[in-house]
Amino acid sequence: MDRAAAVRFGGRIIGGIAAAVLSIGLAAPANAAVPEIKIIPGSTINLVAHESLVPVSIKNEFNADIRVFVHMRPSNARVRVPSAVEVVVPALTTINAQVPVQAVASGKVFMRVWLTTFSGIVLTDEIVLQMNVEPDLETIIFVTFGGSVAILLSLGVLRTLRKRQRRLAEEVQELN
Repeated sequence: MDRAAAVRFGGRIIGGIAAAVLSIGLAAPANAAVPEIKIIPGSTINLVAHESLVPVSIKNEFNADIRVFVHMRPSNARVRVPSAVEVVVPALTTINAQVPVQAVASGKVFMRVWLTTFSGIVLTDEIVLQMNVEPDLETIIFVTFGGSVAILLSLGVLRTLRKRQRRLAEEVQELN
């Protein structure tokens, strides 16, 4: 955390908006809970596409809307994150920010996620999200489904042609 943007409050170092509120004298008593904006850790994410949006839950405990940037950095090169995403978190709510990612290779990736203000002040500690990446699974499913449809269609056409041949053979026998 940027120490210039941090304030010690009740034995705890806080930063960002909470630090600004406390520094101008709007602080609550020392035993009161300090409102904050935070990332809520989620379960393991399974990415089965080459490109997708990863949900990041953000909780705003302030009485005002807050505009933040959601940053995401992968632990290895299996996933690319093009850029940070700007979101507005309404007062006293939790939202899911959608961060675009691109899968490069299969495997396990740990995504470090944090929030900043538009001026770059870090608002949260980094949260680690686990992601299992299988970009080829989407292609395998698509090819398997397409192949199944093609086989069923071919079998239907063959069945129809055989029925037609039998019917024509019966009509020829009746005429003779």
